[in-house]
Amino acid sequence: MAQKSKLVQTDKFVTHARCPNCRDNVDVGGRYAHGDQMQCSNCHSGLKVVRQGNSVRLLIADLAPLREELKALNKRIFDVDRELARARASWGIGINGLGVGVVYVLVKVALEEQTIDRTMIAVAVAISVAVGLVLEGANYTFLAKRRQMNELSEEIASLRAEAKALQQKIKESSR
Repeated sequence: MAQKSKLVQTDKFVTHARCPNCRDNVDVGGRYAHGDQMQCSNCHSGLKVVRQGNSVRLLIADLAPLREELKALNKRIFDVDRELARARASWGIGINGLGVGVVYVLVKVALEEQTIDRTMIAVAVAISVAVGLVLEGANYTFLAKRRQMNELSEEIASLRAEAKALQQKIKESSR
């Protein structure tokens, strides 16, 4: 019976500390000494108790899953960065200007029965470039390319914020 009263007496000294994973308040009873491990009641992650004087701090006990998650996040950031670079470099619908230039030459040769000469080729190239630039400009400004680039940029920003938060958790728990 003496043990039971001792346990009740030590549990009177319940302190609260924040879980580094879910930021929820965790009750740390007096029975937990410096270096003991416990589990968060909310997210069930393994926590290590660090006592400094009268204060209690909780650290993540096993950092391996966090490091693996950070590694996967960094790979995803790299992949999305590469996809964004490809989207910026792609021609999209601007390449259709080449088709307009070819159609111009075909109309001149087939319907107007003109011969292909330097002037006609120069005009076809100028038309192709102008139409391609206008189409690509419209695609970049208003259409799918701009939307895709915005979505990829937002995804990169959220992934980087998540990676930064994970790095902070790892840094805090490895002290």
